[in-house]
Amino acid sequence: MRALSWIILPLFLTAPALAAALALATPQEEDARRAEFAAIEGELQARSDELAAAIKTSDSVRERGRLRRERKALAGEYYARFFALAEAGNPHALLWAIQNAKASGREKSALPELKLELYGQAVERHASEAIFLTFFDELVGERKALGVPSIERIALRGFEANASADVRARILFGLGQLLARAKEQAERERGIAYFERLEREFGDSTWTERAAGDLFELKRLQTGMVAPEIEGSDLDGVEFKLSDYRGKVVMLDFWGDW
Repeated sequence: MRALSWIILPLFLTAPALAAALALATPQEEDARRAEFAAIEGELQARSDELAAAIKTSDSVRERGRLRRERKALAGEYYARFFALAEAGNPHALLWAIQNAKASGREKSALPELKLELYGQAVERHASEAIFLTFFDELVGERKALGVPSIERIALRGFEANASADVRARILFGLGQLLARAKEQAERERGIAYFERLEREFGDSTWTERAAGDLFELKRLQTGMVAPEIEGSDLDGVEFKLSDYRGKVVMLDFWGDW
């Protein structure tokens, strides 16, 4: 099993330099990687389908139970093959190994260490590829299992290694969402900082537009903050501002007709 030596990759490299230092798969190589993965996945699916059919047609309760247990154990039987393919540099097998880590045979307490190792391989070998965004989407869902510091560290290494503006913007957006609504104030502030960095560095990005509403809400619409100014006219046509009623109890009724 690969050691966690990926942690000491040179952080002083710029994103383009680090991306250049990592081997990018050619279209032909990517086709071959997909085919290698699909061959094992197809074999696994075929066996699963066979067992499902046998369960459906069996007249024996005991036999159906045995077949269900055998079908449930399939991922564990194939895990070593997917893991070996991942070790050989196949990102699709690596993603499968992460998603099916419970089938590795490791104790539950050891699964976070295994996942960190596998995400480390994703950074070391595939951070400069478009598929890293798929790893990132998986990663941000691991808050409870891996903890925010580990997620941030891995994601930011991927950010530095990937030269794609869209991928880099997506990583900042995802980290902002991950942290901005945390219970701890320090984490919320880091989330806001990621959104603000996204705004500064990728001002014309789709992800910047998506983050704008979150950033406004986080900075202006939290409990205890002064409400944004609202101006309008009452039923008699008299203009008013929300600030005219400061210090009083105000009920705002928002409605619309579509």
